[in-house]
Amino acid sequence: MSDIDSSDSETSWQECEDSIEPTDHEVVTCIFTGKPFPGAEAYFLHLKTEHNFDIWNLVHVELGLDFFGYVKLINFLRTNYKGKSVPTASELLSQKEVWASDESLLKPVVENDPLLQFIIDADVEDDADFVSRPETSGVNGGAGEHHDPAMNVALTRENLSLALASNASLTGQVSEMKMRISEMKRVMQDIMIKNGEIYRPVSACRKPFDHDDDDQEDEEFEDSGYFRSYDHFDIHREMLQDKTRTCAYRDAMLKNPGLFAGKVVLDVGCGTGILSMFAVKAGAKCVYAVERSDIASSATANIYQNGMADKITILHTSVEEIELPVKHVDIIISEWMGYFLLYESMLDSVLHAASKWLAPDGVMLPNQCSIILAAADAEGSFSRYVSYWDDVYGFKMPCMKTSVLREASVLNIPAKDVISTKAEVFDIAIDRNTSQRQLDFKSDFSVRALRDGKCSAIVGYFDVNFILPEEKVTLSTEPVEPGSGKETHWKQTVFFLPTPVSVKKDQLISGHIDCRKNPTDPRSLLVDLVFNGEKRQYTIS
Repeated sequence: MSDIDSSDSETSWQECEDSIEPTDHEVVTCIFTGKPFPGAEAYFLHLKTEHNFDIWNLVHVELGLDFFGYVKLINFLRTNYKGKSVPTASELLSQKEVWASDESLLKPVVENDPLLQFIIDADVEDDADFVSRPETSGVNGGAGEHHDPAMNVALTRENLSLALASNASLTGQVSEMKMRISEMKRVMQDIMIKNGEIYRPVSACRKPFDHDDDDQEDEEFEDSGYFRSYDHFDIHREMLQDKTRTCAYRDAMLKNPGLFAGKVVLDVGCGTGILSMFAVKAGAKCVYAVERSDIASSATANIYQNGMADKITILHTSVEEIELPVKHVDIIISEWMGYFLLYESMLDSVLHAASKWLAPDGVMLPNQCSIILAAADAEGSFSRYVSYWDDVYGFKMPCMKTSVLREASVLNIPAKDVISTKAEVFDIAIDRNTSQRQLDFKSDFSVRALRDGKCSAIVGYFDVNFILPEEKVTLSTEPVEPGSGKETHWKQTVFFLPTPVSVKKDQLISGHIDCRKNPTDPRSLLVDLVFNGEKRQYTIS
């Protein structure tokens, strides 16, 4: 925020005021009757005075909602209470488990609904209370108790000081409120883009860069930590030493030289430059290697050291901002996969590059991928990560256990712990026509128990394929035996159950999975898993 004494102060204030002006004057359609009201504030005041429906108390006291919970509440009411009487707080509370967990309610029922752009601030109720002093209601003493002029002057000064202090406090609160409204609108616009469908791409993390602000860091992303994590050599060493990963990419290129001969290649997220060098070795005419993190300088040195500077160009920027000296590229290579395949959402950037730069007959590597689930009797891991909190040096720590169960774990699960067949829940071809929207998925699944045991977790992993003319190559992150040399740095994604479930050999184990980007942090994932009749939500972050 700019300092209030800066020369841009008046302009900044005016822009903030202009940005919220439509919200104050847009017509609001009543949820229950369809009657128009001149703005959200007037509408909520009507509900409170005429129907005893206090939205502030409902959101912050009765239901305890955050911003997204408030959005779901408004859309739930618009969907289910049109033409009906105003519900009570207890009625909404009894249904909360249903509507508060329904992500589809983030989609607006009414396009550009002013109610969804109205902040129900937790401090507003307190701000409505003003200091009241009956004995100082007038300079003449009000009720006649203070007739001393000196006393009246002193009381007037005291009241003036209180008013000035209150005004200064309110001015600061108004400024903060305007900024919060502006930010809330920006988030809602991201979520409601493209015909109102629920979607917030990674590009929504971008912040506009103010070149006139000398104090602003040279960083254009909310998720700057994501790129900075790739500045350090250790993460690149881990990836390069993952032989299953690196050799799969090497084999896909070197065993398909006819595909690469004389071609122009784009390497998205080149890191140390290893894939670019494989591409040149396979016969590529030239490679444009894009890397946003500061490891780009090391990649440049690596390219020169290996005598490939005439064929590989390092571009230190994000792929969304590159400008290439060619109209199209023939091949896009990228190692974009994260935990559970889709964590980090780097594929979004790769798809953006494909839509802009890949030739109509171009090839992407890898070009097919899938996510697989299986049941596991992972007694050792369950004891170490979940039941451990039942007895910590003689103390119970159930809150820690609850936190562990909310977040998926990334672990190596030995192949011997897998007690079921596998089920493919997601499969997608990767080409220039693939949409980012295809990366959220829902699927039923069913696996068969291979032996008697206790299912303590559902294990997720992924396979990616390089389906090419000369030789197909597969990179799998499936559970393997320790020490086999086939483990990957992705390991497996483990969804622990709160209590292990006994299963018998040949028993059918069924469930449902719903995986999607987290609307507030699109690099992380939200996963709803229905298993054994119970629905649980996990985060992958």
